[in-house]
Amino acid sequence: MIPEYINDWLTIIEQMSNDNTYKLAWGRAIIECVKFDDYIVKGDTAEISFDDIALRMLKYYWNQLFFFKLKQSPYKDKDPVICKDTEKLIEAYKDNTKSTIPVWFDVAQEHFTKFDKELFDRTRKHISKTLHENVCWRFKNIPSREVPIYDYQRNVSNIIIGKDGVKALKDYSIIISKLLNYKWAQLLEK
Repeated sequence: MIPEYINDWLTIIEQMSNDNTYKLAWGRAIIECVKFDDYIVKGDTAEISFDDIALRMLKYYWNQLFFFKLKQSPYKDKDPVICKDTEKLIEAYKDNTKSTIPVWFDVAQEHFTKFDKELFDRTRKHISKTLHENVCWRFKNIPSREVPIYDYQRNVSNIIIGKDGVKALKDYSIIISKLLNYKWAQLLEK
């Protein structure tokens, strides 16, 4: 029997409205943070920082934009802010390395750690702020209601998931990830 918490995730994925890929990347990043124990346990809860979610989303967009030039929104002249931030970081990488050959995010992250950590950290912080202001609360909203899969506060930079939710996400991470990737591919096809 599927836990109610996972059914809530499935409901969100099925009913979410998307005009860009933010929500899908957000959900996927949460799943990865849980799957790889990238959270802080506090009592009966786990706290996942926006910075950790932002880093994963930066990785997704870096690889999709640099290697494949995939548009993340159906609007031709209106790229999402996180994509603009990622593109600026890609351009900085190209300028710094004097190469236009795409590299995977891990290689770029290592490069920025050595050569321009300040720019990398500033980009990550800006993405984190964007997630806090525009994505975290929208992800849980479906047309008829808000689904309580995590808690957050406007002045705190993390989300909080109960220990039962963390266990369920670990147990069902493969299924949820595949559904998010499927929905992401559907949106990109538009």
